[in-house]
Amino acid sequence: MRTNSTHFCLIATISALMVINQPAQALKLNFSYDTEVTTEEKVAAELAGSIWEQYLTDNATINIHLKKGGASQLPSGILAGAIPAFMSNVSYSNFYTALKSDRTIDNNIFTYTNDELAVANLETPSLWSSISAEMEGLTNKSFNTLNLTRANAKALNLLDTNSNDLDGVIVFSNLMNTGFSWQNDYLSSGVGTNKFDFTSVLIHEIGHILGFVSGIDAVNNSNYSNATERLKYITSFDLFRKSSLTSDREVNMAYGGTGSSTPFFSIDGGDTAIANLSTGENEGLTSSFFWNNYQPDGYQGSHWKRSSNGFALGIMDPSLPTNTRRGVTNLDLQALDVIGYNRAASTFNPLSSLQLSTLKNQAQTTANTKGNSTSVTNINKMLKQNRWGGGSTTTSLNQGQDLTDYLAQEGLFQVNSGTMWDSYDEEPQQVPESSAVVGLLSLGLFGLRSRKQKTHQNLHN
Repeated sequence: MRTNSTHFCLIATISALMVINQPAQALKLNFSYDTEVTTEEKVAAELAGSIWEQYLTDNATINIHLKKGGASQLPSGILAGAIPAFMSNVSYSNFYTALKSDRTIDNNIFTYTNDELAVANLETPSLWSSISAEMEGLTNKSFNTLNLTRANAKALNLLDTNSNDLDGVIVFSNLMNTGFSWQNDYLSSGVGTNKFDFTSVLIHEIGHILGFVSGIDAVNNSNYSNATERLKYITSFDLFRKSSLTSDREVNMAYGGTGSSTPFFSIDGGDTAIANLSTGENEGLTSSFFWNNYQPDGYQGSHWKRSSNGFALGIMDPSLPTNTRRGVTNLDLQALDVIGYNRAASTFNPLSSLQLSTLKNQAQTTANTKGNSTSVTNINKMLKQNRWGGGSTTTSLNQGQDLTDYLAQEGLFQVNSGTMWDSYDEEPQQVPESSAVVGLLSLGLFGLRSRKQKTHQNLHN
């Protein structure tokens, strides 16, 4: 299923609704703001949260802390990053039971929802069931636990849906002395050369916190050859990470991948490749298994695969040029749908500037009520809880410390930290050009491949 790219202009339409009707149940994105985050930046964050709320109806509150860091404090070239709070060591059986209970049922026996199809193609937990991961051609690596972001766990009612604990932190650069700047207004007539659309970036980072993450981003030089260790990082989204080399009940956890080993998103056991996925940030980690070359593409696996022609499938694409604005697509929502989120039957039109204006006005009102503070207690609690794979911090943030410096000291800027870093990798333009595509944000290629279709029965049971 091919979806259109959302490099969109915000043009008012006659049919646009003046009032946004929230579903009876709706996800709530609750932001807190660190020092130095401006009101304008708060409005962008509240709007980004509101846009996700139009699409998802899970009755849960997701708490996110937003921090602005100096460009010189962050790793070189970093634009922004999401640090989801993880619920580690969730038994596969418990996840499967929650996902099956959460699915939406289509009463037509000839058609199936994404939920039904996804659950039907997962291994049913039993004394004899076995799920395994393929790693660089090595198969039969069995696992029985998963990592879920806290937000994903809330959507499945595996955590208190109204818990006040932090579910994630987003850190963004002030871009000082980089030659780039932020465009904070999502409703502006354009973004501008050498400017990144701040709201687009925040929508993307929220997607990671909601659960668009892959355990291959925990792979590094020290654990690359340790299959047992790598199995600890598998996420709920990885259950739908397949390749031509994986069997029906096997997931692709290879680092890198080209040709037949290219990973893709699939909800029918790998019969249909809906979209290719990125294969790893560390291009120095490579392996060859007979004729299959496992070459990383330079982007974290928690993204759609980057397109060579600039065509983007969704907000979880690994690249965003300057002078570009994006939004959530059906593909992004399909990915969240099958890991436990409920989609709204919404009349929200992301191309309607009237509807977006309504959301922006609401965002402005909310932003004006929010103060600024470093939520030391909440941040410490989040980082001391089990992180990706079960790791925890050894020290504590104190009121006098800068959060960005603290995160660096705690190793949160490392590839295996569970942090989704997004970076720019080109120089700013010195002379503005109307068609400039510069300064990539490392935040995909749409690869629809079909394999022999199976017959699925009793999906409504």
